[in-house]
Amino acid sequence: MSKKTLIQLYKQQYGYIPMLIKYDSIDQDINREEYWQLLEVSYKDLITRDLLKILHVARKDKSQISDMGDLPEQYNERFEKIINAVKNELATREHIPNKKERDAIRIQKIIDKKK
Repeated sequence: MSKKTLIQLYKQQYGYIPMLIKYDSIDQDINREEYWQLLEVSYKDLITRDLLKILHVARKDKSQISDMGDLPEQYNERFEKIINAVKNELATREHIPNKKERDAIRIQKIIDKKK
């Protein structure tokens, strides 16, 4: 089974691409089911890059809501469930080097060639 991009997975899972018209504040967005459809997908089927995008959005939005005051318990649990599910799936994936690690690998290859 090959991994899918987020757009491909939306089409497969929902039959369409969920669209979210952003309001002025996140507290209005999280009350709409379309918002949660964007985050709650089959994580096992996603490519790693898109998993990282979902994790980033969920953490950012949870933080924004927390900064406004008390996050209603239902939303806190929902965000935690998404974040934990994505982190668990990422733990099963091969590590993708960040920019600093890629540079070190490239430099090491150059050094090894000169030997």
